[in-house]
Amino acid sequence: GNAAWVNPATLSGNGDNLGNHTATQVLAMAGFSVTNAGQVNGTTANFTNTNTSTIRVSTGATLGHVLRSDGAGNGTWVDPATIASNGDNLGNHTATQALAMAGFSVTNAGQVNGTTANFADLNATGRVNANLIVNDAMHTNASGVAVTLDWNNGNKQVITMAHNITFTFTAPTSGGVGSFTIILRQDATGSRLATWPAAVLWPSGVAPTLSTTANAVDIVSCLYDGTNYYCQLGADFR
Repeated sequence: GNAAWVNPATLSGNGDNLGNHTATQVLAMAGFSVTNAGQVNGTTANFTNTNTSTIRVSTGATLGHVLRSDGAGNGTWVDPATIASNGDNLGNHTATQALAMAGFSVTNAGQVNGTTANFADLNATGRVNANLIVNDAMHTNASGVAVTLDWNNGNKQVITMAHNITFTFTAPTSGGVGSFTIILRQDATGSRLATWPAAVLWPSGVAPTLSTTANAVDIVSCLYDGTNYYCQLGADFR
């Protein structure tokens, strides 16, 4: 029981073996950490913040199951196939930037509402109902002795005829039916003639005569059924 003064730096620092103790009250860590623990076992773990790469909840764990919490914050391992999948209700969100779909589709939408719709191609398997005027661009073709009217360039096309022209039509690649309009303007010389593809059919099987005066305007309107163009001429607009 004799005491001697010693330098504390010379004492072996093995720490207190808390495993020898049975707690009688809460261990208050006053903001300090519990570090390098092999395991911390108990009944309930309450954390305000958890910073860790792995949390292990072994009771009830099964490969492929997910941890689901109840209203009290209690977690239980469950089979994800048994969880009702209602999806994320995007209607609760207000976008702060564009939704980039990376080439994926938006499917089964009841409606898509907005101000402007910009599509390279619009393919509709049902009806397209519009209560507004749809303005598609007028495509201008250059005159020549042989001119191809490509309907993929637009449903409305115009040409000033500076030659007697043999026309060829290129059908829309989307297939199906379509309505097409051609504005034919005579040049300052006039009397230019048109030769039409065999797929162009006219009333009574007779191709109409174009207006011949200089700068005259005729309009050809056609309905395409996927094979033939059923056309009529509106002559000499002025």
